[in-house]
Amino acid sequence: DIARQQQLDLQLAVAKELLEERKIPAARGALEDAKPLDREGRVEAFRREQATVMQATALLFLEQGQRTLAERVLNDLKRWDPQSPEYQALREQLARRR
Repeated sequence: DIARQQQLDLQLAVAKELLEERKIPAARGALEDAKPLDREGRVEAFRREQATVMQATALLFLEQGQRTLAERVLNDLKRWDPQSPEYQALREQLARRR
């Protein structure tokens, strides 16, 4: 069980690093690979947390008048989790501000 948890921790760390490098398909792959190791819902919590971080980042860019950067993060979020409520809300907010 300890080995499984360590492997899960490693997979989540890899996914986070790949996200920071904007290698979103690879990050999603690492997260999928981690699912069989997860018995506590950590993979889903990680996915939601990262979607929230992306949404907050895009909103900050938008507030600062950096629409292009906000749209870039929106596109990253779409590739990360297009069904997430964070993506849907952000997409709507950007559409309203056009």
